[in-house]
Amino acid sequence: MDNIGDRMTDQILEDAKRGELWLYDSLDDDTGLYLIHSLRKKANDANCSCINININSPGGKCKYLFPIIDLMETISPSVICTVDHMAVSSAAVILACGDRRLALKNAVIMVHGVAYGNDALQKIPSHEGYLEVVKKMEKRMCVILAQKTHKPQSYWEKIVKSSEDKWFDAEEALEVGLIDEIIS
Repeated sequence: MDNIGDRMTDQILEDAKRGELWLYDSLDDDTGLYLIHSLRKKANDANCSCINININSPGGKCKYLFPIIDLMETISPSVICTVDHMAVSSAAVILACGDRRLALKNAVIMVHGVAYGNDALQKIPSHEGYLEVVKKMEKRMCVILAQKTHKPQSYWEKIVKSSEDKWFDAEEALEVGLIDEIIS
């Protein structure tokens, strides 16, 4: 007898064949590798002219953020990103990099600086060295957001350097250029 998890996995795999991808969890190892693999596979599919990434994610690891963005910018099918409920942290940057960016009217989007913790520090020889890497990632993220939105790099740098998370509802996200259209 099938369980709900098996049926959902089968549906996600079937959707991926049609260019429908899902970022509906944290951007962790499984989700990050799934998106990278699926984007590469669809980029090589001659029948695929458009990929839709459906987003409802609390964000996640930067180690997948930048490769996903690089793929989105270099593949030939256009990439539409749709926020179904929330695009937080790295998911917000992925959203901003879509060729077309949509959000449902009750969606929320959050941008903040790169978060890091003890697990990462254990793998880096020095705390200062790790902080330099974080600063470079934050700068790159601000450059990307400035290129993709209506706001200058200094606007995004102020948000990233703040200790507060910056939340946008759909209207605010449209105003700053994180999205192109609100779906109602």
